[in-house]
Amino acid sequence: MDGTHGHRIHINVPLAVERQYRSSFSALFLDKQLKSEDNLRQKVACDLQYLQRRLLFTRDGTTISYDGLTNVACMTYIVDGRE
Repeated sequence: MDGTHGHRIHINVPLAVERQYRSSFSALFLDKQLKSEDNLRQKVACDLQYLQRRLLFTRDGTTISYDGLTNVACMTYIVDGRE
């Protein structure tokens, strides 16, 4: 979180799956994934919930690494953290 009083949340979405991230998911499905023992499922479900918040802006050209070796091109979504 950043911005004035920490009111912006940054969600890095790999470009290869960006379209899927922008799809609508049921609250029941997301709740089930948040309770999973799989940390990746929890992280993705949390990001998907954040993406339902008001979009402030996007930033392209970012990269992240899940293993410390491979960079993954991403679109960063910045959403309102006050909701």
